[in-house]
Amino acid sequence: VMDALRELLESYGGIWLRVAPFPFPYRSAFTMRIDHDAYQPADFQTVLCALDGWEGASTHVVSGAALGPFPEALAQLKGLDVASHGYWHHTYRTVAENLGNIRQGIEVLRAAGLDPYGFAAPHGRYYPALGAALEALGVAYSSEFGLAYDDWPFFPGTSHVLQIPVH
Repeated sequence: VMDALRELLESYGGIWLRVAPFPFPYRSAFTMRIDHDAYQPADFQTVLCALDGWEGASTHVVSGAALGPFPEALAQLKGLDVASHGYWHHTYRTVAENLGNIRQGIEVLRAAGLDPYGFAAPHGRYYPALGAALEALGVAYSSEFGLAYDDWPFFPGTSHVLQIPVH
């Protein structure tokens, strides 16, 4: 029945969402992750308008190279949950390259008065070198669908960076 309902909803252009169950006494939570990989002013404004009143249920994952040249856009994200998407929209296979890319992306956001404490890898790619870079930079959480999809939050291996699954 649920599969038929999903097909019907999606055939009309709807989006199927579900909230993973948590055992009592914990409550489920839903948050919309918006990846800002590029900047199109009209699209950016449309997204912000669509979130009006629900800003607390959103996380904005920002590519430094994409939005860095547009301080007026970054200013609109002040007070919202903002995470880094690196500077370049790319995940590298070495710790050093990931460190440089992620650090530069975080610096762009901090220079705009934002406080990113999370990260999401471009294209959802996860490599051990990415995990090591996130750990070294003290990132609190990360979210890579290549590592965790429809799962429970967890700490990969001995990492202190919480992995938040995607649906």
